[in-house]
Order: sequence, then structure tokens, then C-alpha cells
Amino acid sequence: MLIDYGRRWRHGHAAIWASCALVLTCVALPVQARGLDSLDLSHVNFDLAVSSDYVVHGITRSQGRPIVQAQLGWTGDSGWALGTWFSSENLNPGPGPNREIDPYIGKRWMLGRDWSLRSDLTRYMFRPELEVVAYDYTELRTALSFRDAVEVAVGWSPDYSGYSWNGMADNRTMLTYEVSGHFPATRWLTLNAGLGQRDLQDAFGASYWYWSAGTETSFQRWSVALSYIGTSHTADMLFGPRYAGDRFVATVALRLQ
Repeated sequence: MLIDYGRRWRHGHAAIWASCALVLTCVALPVQARGLDSLDLSHVNFDLAVSSDYVVHGITRSQGRPIVQAQLGWTGDSGWALGTWFSSENLNPGPGPNREIDPYIGKRWMLGRDWSLRSDLTRYMFRPELEVVAYDYTELRTALSFRDAVEVAVGWSPDYSGYSWNGMADNRTMLTYEVSGHFPATRWLTLNAGLGQRDLQDAFGASYWYWSAGTETSFQRWSVALSYIGTSHTADMLFGPRYAGDRFVATVALRLQ
């Protein structure tokens, strides 16, 4: 999918404004004490996970190899949330990024007893950076949820860069559309399913579908999930069988705080 050569990446106006907005928001919002509540440690959560693969939008970022992940986050009573997500990865066949760090900030609004709306602004950062190309990008994602069981989401990235068999994409627009469901089967068992489309028309002149189905069981601070993830034939044509296609993913997670 992504290789370690290509022309040097240059920030466009959209990428600069998106990155600045994320930084300024993360700095300014904590000052708004009334809006963000107090930074009570009871609102802080810390999670660790081990997974057999790292798949985003149906495409692996670890080439099917196990990875470790962590998240440190804070959620306020008023719906504000901020934190950082970390994951190991194996993005390229050769030299390339082996870890991902994603600071984010979000806000959730209750629209009634059953409905809620959430928006998240995330900066995806891949390290170490390559001299010839940077994969960092910003995403604004908005999701409408019904009883936290069914969710419809749209994601927009103004500065996506990457590689496919159609060539190199440099500072392009990427859109994602997703619908997912989470249905409790028993007290400890949840059934999950999702369908999405990744619009890469501006980057590679193509779009593809991806889907997933699986189960998750939770007990106290532990959770274990097993998912089957697949992609359409277009994804295979864009990224090849090493990155796209059907696969099982198992994850064990622990909430420490």
C-alpha cells in the first residue's frame, strides 16, 4: 500500500489550517473551565490492547502482524473529550513508520433521550517520518448515534497522502462513510457489524467498500474481541493482497483507569 519513495510532500493550505485548528483547539479548550468541567482524575481513562492486526478502513497498517496499542483520554460531564491514541505498526515493506500517535479532541451532544451527535478532530502522525514523503493527515469525523447501538458517521480529511498501484497521492481529500451496529446478545456478549465506503476519488480516482462483523465479550476491566473484516475488489486493485482482502482480527484490551 505505502512504500518508501515518492516526491517530497508539501503542505497545502487546507493541511496547514487543519493542523493549526487542532493545535489551537487543544490549547484553548482546557482554559474554558466551565465548558470542559474540572480535570478530575475520575474522568481520565487509560487503556492497553494487544491485537493480531491493525486494520483501518479495511486496510492493514501492520501487514497482518500483531501490534500493541494504548489510549490516554479524558471525558468531561459536558461531553468534551481529549486524549492521545498510540499504536505500533508496520506500514511499509521496507523502511518506514513503525508507530502511530494520534492526538484528538471531541464533543458529544445529547439530542434527546435516544439520540446523540459526536464530532472528533484527530491528527494522525506516523513516526519515524520519511524524508521523501509524509503520511500525516488530519480528520474531522461526525457521527450520529441512536441509543449507542446504531451509528452513522462521515469523515473528512483535507490533506491525505499515500501510495497505491494508481500512483502517489499528495495532499488530497479523503472521505469516509460508515454505518455500524452494536447489539448486546447477553450481559457479557455483544455482536458488532459495520459497513463503510472510503472515497479516494481525489487521491487515486477510485473508491472502495469495506465491512466487518464480530463479537466482543467484557468482564470487569477486560475485553476480548474477534472480528472478520473484508474489502471490495477495488481495494485489492488499489493496494494489493498484502494490505487489502479478508482477514480475522483478535484483540485483548485492558482498562487500567
